[in-house]
Order: sequence, then C-alpha cells, then structure tokens
Amino acid sequence: MAPSPPPTPCPQTLLVWCGSGCNVLERSRAQELAAAIRDSERRGRARLEIVADGEEPPEMLQVLGPKPTLPEGSPEEDAVADQSNAQAAILYKARTRWDAMVALALGMAGNTTVSDATGRMDLTQVAASSPFSQSLLCSDDCFVLDNGAAGKVYVWKGRKANEQERQAALRVAEEVIARMGHSPRTQVEILPQGHETPLFKQFFTGWK
Repeated sequence: MAPSPPPTPCPQTLLVWCGSGCNVLERSRAQELAAAIRDSERRGRARLEIVADGEEPPEMLQVLGPKPTLPEGSPEEDAVADQSNAQAAILYKARTRWDAMVALALGMAGNTTVSDATGRMDLTQVAASSPFSQSLLCSDDCFVLDNGAAGKVYVWKGRKANEQERQAALRVAEEVIARMGHSPRTQVEILPQGHETPLFKQFFTGWK
C-alpha cells in the first residue's frame, strides 16, 4: 500500500506571506490581491491568513520546502523592481490570417505570422508595455498578454472571437514563448472574457 501524501493547506485557505522588511503599502497590496483572488476564484469562501516572516506554519513549508536565506532588500531596489514589473508585459492581438490581411490592406502595420493547425494566425502588437487600457481588449478578438519575463503568458478570449481564433489561442501563446526565448516552464493561462483573474487585471489601469 502506497504511503499517504503529506498533508497540505486546505485549498480554502489563502496564505499571505509578509517579509520582515515589507512596508505598510506592500502588506496592504498583498492583502488586497489575496482578497480579490478569494472573491473571484473561491466565491468568497476562502479564509485569509497573514503569515509573518519567520512564523511559517509547517503546512506551508511542506508545500514550498525549507525556507532559504533571504537577502535584505532596500526601498531603492523596491522602486526599481516595481517600475520594471509595471512595464514588463506586452499586449498582442491574435487574428486569423484573413482578418489580418484585411487590416493590412487598411494600413495597419506591425504584424507577425505564426502557424496553427488550421491555417495561419497573425499577431499584432497592441501595446509595448504595461499598464494597459482595458479599452484595448475587443470582444471580437483574442489577445495574448506576454509577461514571460515573470514566467506567465495570458490568453484572453473575446466572447465574439471566431472559433478558429479561440481554438488556436493556446498554440499562439506557446509560439510566443518559443519566439521570445522564455523559459519552457512559462505558464499559459486561458481567460475567457468575463472570467479575468486579479493577476491579469493588475496589468490594466482602472479595470471595471
């Protein structure tokens, strides 16, 4: 009989870890993000638990492993990191080859082409750095938000996008990861319109 796996934290518990050097604003932002995840992905039923540096519960360490030695940070480093992270993402529009040809005929530039199983898809860069305006997302199209530098690529599917675009969106994201030289461990998250996560929304200003 196989041994039972070690116990893990209840999926209805969200742990917010706060480093010893974090400031009040960072602590508040982390709690706000956790609360947004609870409300949008756990239907408001999850319990938030604040974990102070050095007071990690055994269940947390069983999931993450032994705590390494963490380097001390500084306000200056935080400011540089915040600025870098805020501009790290790129937003692309993914369209069928036919739609892209029509757009090109109308004078729209900046297209690159990737293949899918049923034909060809074109990626048009919509914005070179975040934060983005929510108005850039259109229900008629699919979009790829490339945050591969942080290990994540998002695919946003407009509710009116054609079936070919919706089915090819994952392959397009994988092509972006390969082309941009991101780590093969980069995660792809598919988000239908209306089901955006807090982590996705953070790349946009004034999400409604």
